[in-house]
Amino acid sequence: MIREIHYDSLELNEEDQAEFRKKTNKIIVEDEYGGKLLRTRIFSPDNRTEREFTIHNSLDDVNIVKLIRREEDENGKLFYIYEYADRGTVSNYLCNVENQNKYSLKLSWMVQCARALIYMHGMNPKIVHNDLRARHLLLCHNFKTVKIFDFSKATLSHDESKDIRSFGILLWEILVAKSNNDMENDKDMIDALIKLCCCEQPPKMIVIANILEIIYQNSLKENISWNNLELGEILGMGSFGIVYKARWMTQNGTREIAIKRILNSNNNVVDQREVRYLRLLKHENIMRFYGTTMDNEKRIILAMEYADGGTLDHFLHHGNRTVSNKGKLNWMLQCAKGVAFLHQQQPIVIHRDLKPQNLLLYNDYRTLKLCDFGTVRSLATLSIHCVGTAPYMAPEVSERQLSTEKCDVFSFGILCWEIMIQSKPFAHLYQFGPEAIINRVRQNERPSIDHVEDETGHIKAMIEQCWDMNPIVRPTMKALVAVLSIDPNSYVANNNMINLLQDISDEDFADQASNRS
Repeated sequence: MIREIHYDSLELNEEDQAEFRKKTNKIIVEDEYGGKLLRTRIFSPDNRTEREFTIHNSLDDVNIVKLIRREEDENGKLFYIYEYADRGTVSNYLCNVENQNKYSLKLSWMVQCARALIYMHGMNPKIVHNDLRARHLLLCHNFKTVKIFDFSKATLSHDESKDIRSFGILLWEILVAKSNNDMENDKDMIDALIKLCCCEQPPKMIVIANILEIIYQNSLKENISWNNLELGEILGMGSFGIVYKARWMTQNGTREIAIKRILNSNNNVVDQREVRYLRLLKHENIMRFYGTTMDNEKRIILAMEYADGGTLDHFLHHGNRTVSNKGKLNWMLQCAKGVAFLHQQQPIVIHRDLKPQNLLLYNDYRTLKLCDFGTVRSLATLSIHCVGTAPYMAPEVSERQLSTEKCDVFSFGILCWEIMIQSKPFAHLYQFGPEAIINRVRQNERPSIDHVEDETGHIKAMIEQCWDMNPIVRPTMKALVAVLSIDPNSYVANNNMINLLQDISDEDFADQASNRS
């Protein structure tokens, strides 16, 4: 059920309201869960609008505005329903003089935009936007995320050069024309990159993106120093070091982050490996990494995104809130997407320690992200070691056999069981130590699947296949993403069932105290 809501009820300035009222007749609506969507009227449906719908509907990327569905009203008028980006357009943002000095933020937009174009140009056949401009880039998540919008001129084409040239013009508009010399150190490199985009035979988008990524990381690295970090409460600790909540004073303002203070800096191989993977792995379901520095005692400091919702482990076992089955399935889907991204790398990247303590919650518990990459390895360099946490460890890992990415699938199966029933796996064996759990797993003992609430049975079947003794029988993470995107009530594809943010509401994360009363 979708109902229209008034502009006055939204926190939009007059300029944003005017933007939504322009020629395309955009209306902001509210879905049954309280989330806001964008409803756009299609004035004259024809082959072009049908092509737009087909192309846009085929795209699924964090930096592309999600097309939810199309619908007709009682008068036969056609509408497209999109996810709503609450911070307006990049064009509006640039018109505000106060926003012009936020260089690192604007660099991050261009990196995100480049990644979305790489995704589109990597489709078969290639999808070319053909109308890339600042007003077709929408902002959300407190201006941190940019999303490409308006696919009315998009085509299937082998020639993506038009998008790359438009990207070069955007680079100039966003980083040069609307800047107050805050990019002084990178000016020559940005100028060269703009010329590269606009030359007769521009390079592939991935080349542009890689260069931009380096510039962006360097822009952050300059700001991270022990002197502009203010430590707060301890979030966690272990043999690796201590994780703190911290305030990071940057040229773009003060930001809440998490920092990991490495206690034993002699283990440089582990530290360097974790930093390397944190820098390379960019995904909506992987914790964001800002950079490194050293404290006054020469201990390594890793600066990372702060999770306002804490760990999944804390929510499941130590918090005062409950979660609906739809919320649980949503978490499982997001986790599967993050791990699938690791497994799609070349060479394949394996996490090796999937567990609730290594999953962080954001956005009022709606967004889940992987963290802790100290145990990560690529399949090309994987040696035979017993790495992981006993209740989640695949039998081939504990037996020190050469393991593949399917060891992550085993851990995912145990994790899904734990999420579904909110109980610790093998809790009755904890008093006997990790070796007792490992021995039972080798003997093919698993947590009781009967405790999982699943009317259709397909979630139970998925879990049992994930933790199968034989790695070959276990599904791929890509297949699990597909399974978790299916409506369990009808067992047919339904894009509205598990829609990452819009379909999850506060009611899915209720206070236990209020439920008991």
